Amino acid sequence: MENKDISSWFEEEYARITYDSQHHLLILTWITPPLSREFRFTMNAAAAAMQHFGTGKLITDINGIGAMLEEDQRWSATDWFPRAIAAGYSAIAVVNRDDNFSGISVEGAINRVGDRSKVQTRYFATFEEALAWIK
Repeated sequence: MENKDISSWFEEEYARITYDSQHHLLILTWITPPLSREFRFTMNAAAAAMQHFGTGKLITDINGIGAMLEEDQRWSATDWFPRAIAAGYSAIAVVNRDDNFSGISVEGAINRVGDRSKVQTRYFATFEEALAWIK
């Protein structure tokens, strides 16, 4: 049975972004490790979705992202983050079931951001825990 509260915003073989209207938040799921241009394209789509749906809440499942390039970590912090803040970005719940390079890479990107006080960040082992916190 399809959940009518979830609508697709972006879908590629490496990532998917959906909007959960019931909880007024975005869900970004990394399916396979993206190339740099795919990573940036997806992150730009996430910022556009924040603006479009009027929500700054994001749950991201990073289990499929793999290790991020240092250049992409830097780009996330210096280019994407300020634009996402302008679009309303306010909270991120990171789902990482395994202690792997995905978590290290994403945490590295988040730690590069100068003023992280504008976005609440928490890490969770399951989607359900992330949803309970962010909603």
